Amino acid sequence: MWSRRNKPSRRGFSLPELALCAAIIGLLSALAVVGIIRHRQNAEDTRVQAELNSIYKAMEAFRQVYGRYPASYAQLREFISIPDFDQRYDINPNP
Repeated sequence: MWSRRNKPSRRGFSLPELALCAAIIGLLSALAVVGIIRHRQNAEDTRVQAELNSIYKAMEAFRQVYGRYPASYAQLREFISIPDFDQRYDINPNP
C-alpha cells in the first residue's frame, strides 16, 4: 500500500476535470455567439429603418418640389441619399 510520502505524483488533469472545462468553454462560446447574432440583427434593423427614413424624406422633398408624390422610383432617384441603393435592391419594375 502506498503511503502519502511514497505516492507517485500525478501530473495533468483528470478526465472529469477536462470534461468540466470543455463544458464551461462550450457554454461561454454559445452565449457569445447568441450575443453576436443579436447585435447583428439589431444593426440590420437600424440600417433598414434609416433607409426607410431616407426614402420617406426623399418622397417628402419630391412632394415639396413638384407638389405631388413620385409615380416611380426613377422620379425619386435623385432625392434618395442612400449609397449603393440601386445595387443592393432590385428596383426594376419589369423583371
